[in-house]
Amino acid sequence: MHLDGLADLADALGASHRDPQRFLTVLEDPHVGTFGIVSIVLVVMLKAAALAMLAPDALWAVPLILAWARLGTLAWGRWLKPLKPGRGERFSWQLPVGWIVFWTLSLLAASVAVAPVLCAAPLVIAAWGGWLKVRLGGMTGDCLGAGVEVTETALLLLVALTSGAVAGLL
Repeated sequence: MHLDGLADLADALGASHRDPQRFLTVLEDPHVGTFGIVSIVLVVMLKAAALAMLAPDALWAVPLILAWARLGTLAWGRWLKPLKPGRGERFSWQLPVGWIVFWTLSLLAASVAVAPVLCAAPLVIAAWGGWLKVRLGGMTGDCLGAGVEVTETALLLLVALTSGAVAGLL
């Protein structure tokens, strides 16, 4: 589901040429285009390479990476306006900020214990949200799914690059 969001977003960005109406039209098209296929292949390759580079003790970070990426959907849905009715709009309900803060603090504490580099996750989440705000003016369900994939990939690469196996090579 999240890879589909990434593919749809890539196709829409590639085909819209900054025309907001064309962007939404392509985003709704159920077919996957060239930009979508390339984005899926690149993300899967990056994730596979990062997983292969992980030191055995760094595998404990993987569940945290998944949790951080899903926390991002709560934050983006809370702070970005929906671009159109749909699944993204369903996530934009008024989630109390207290829950986002609670889960952020919980994940930060777990990250300090397991993989301190994951404390950069809020920056990755904020960067994706900022990019959506500046580039698109808001979000859709596809943007949320793409954000999960982008966040997972970025955090997985961070952990891989700082894990013992890779750090010894550098």
